[in-house]
Amino acid sequence: MGNLKITSSAFEDGDEIPRKYGYEQENVSPPLKIENIPYSTKSLTLIMDDPDAMDVVIDGEKPFKDPYVHWVAYNIKPYKNRTEPNSPFTSSIEIFESKPTSTPPLHSKDEINWSYLSQFITEQYGERFCMLGVNGWDEFAYGGPAPPDKTHTYVFKLYALKIELGGISLVTKADVEKAMEGHIIEQTQLTGTYAP
Repeated sequence: MGNLKITSSAFEDGDEIPRKYGYEQENVSPPLKIENIPYSTKSLTLIMDDPDAMDVVIDGEKPFKDPYVHWVAYNIKPYKNRTEPNSPFTSSIEIFESKPTSTPPLHSKDEINWSYLSQFITEQYGERFCMLGVNGWDEFAYGGPAPPDKTHTYVFKLYALKIELGGISLVTKADVEKAMEGHIIEQTQLTGTYAP
């Protein structure tokens, strides 16, 4: 890890994530600040997951073989105006807390309508700041913490990439991770805890 940094004004690294950001509460994504973005960055990817989910036992079974996915946001632009492709590069950007929307998220089993998804992102954030992959609920959306058993630690993993990722075929966290292979300039993370 180098100088790339991700923080939140809602909680300190390692501290408790406020209740409003939980899946069964307001389910809005927390505000984030990204700093010290390398100059050669063409896009950023943010993946939030829950590695503690792999230890969950339900009816004597461990239903999750991988960390539970809560948020996959990619092609985040490091530009002063992220809706204009020729806007100047900036080494620091903010991702604002999302707003509740009456527009329901798309599900992975739905026919993928990228215009609808762009509108959904714009309604939540005021701009289409990224593209979204599916979370553990099969929604193209942020899904907040929802531990079923005890306090879990959630990891916001941030990647600075030397390319923009293709959009049409990138649906899952695995799709995005595969597309990033060999293109990561720098990465960092932020953690937060959440109890049932």
